[in-house]
Amino acid sequence: MLLEYTVTPHMARHTAFTMMIKNGTDIKTVQQIAGHSSAHVTYKFYIASTAEDTQNAVNNLPI
Repeated sequence: MLLEYTVTPHMARHTAFTMMIKNGTDIKTVQQIAGHSSAHVTYKFYIASTAEDTQNAVNNLPI
């Protein structure tokens, strides 16, 4: 499969950390792996990425 865009190391890093969060890894562990100075930095970049999941959960409520 040929990609129509370039995948950068930063994109791979962001994807990996986002997947960790989505799969239940706690924010402090992701912070340490990412080398961020605080959990707030990690939260700001990676928790916001799961906002779509929140919207999907609300949309799927049986009401």
